[in-house]
Amino acid sequence: IYSTNNNNKYALEEVLSAYLEGDYNTVVNICSLKLADKKCAIHKFSYLQYLGRVYFDLGEFEKLQEVCNDFESAISKKKNADGIRKSNKLFQYFKSYLEGNFEGCYELYRNLYEDPNYCKTKLIKVQIGHSYGVACYKTGRMDEAKSVFAYVAEIADKLNYGNMAKRYLN
Repeated sequence: IYSTNNNNKYALEEVLSAYLEGDYNTVVNICSLKLADKKCAIHKFSYLQYLGRVYFDLGEFEKLQEVCNDFESAISKKKNADGIRKSNKLFQYFKSYLEGNFEGCYELYRNLYEDPNYCKTKLIKVQIGHSYGVACYKTGRMDEAKSVFAYVAEIADKLNYGNMAKRYLN
């Protein structure tokens, strides 16, 4: 269904669609091609985020660490590296998770999940909710995890997020 043509101007939309469908191979293929293309530097952080999400979902933490290293390398060349690092909650979450700081993941995403100004769309609420649910689960907050995963499973029933949430509920 998706094109991995390196000239495709809709690659980010294809990555998002493939990710939401759970087609991780397509996400990795497109992101890898685009990250290797110097003309796509403007969207580098977006492609790194999707790669990170895929490897997080799959539990491939060595590859997730590589993506986090690539993110750090990319922002280290920017004038506002600290601002980018601070504003990018997903990579903060990944870093805390990889360090085993699940309480840090919980605090970070609990605040985001409860913030209506941050979770302006259902998709953002579902994305944040999934990661928040994982943090609840990893910190032993099982009732909270079940509640969050039930919300994600209901709202994102037809998306991969719904499938992932259902695994935690079973």
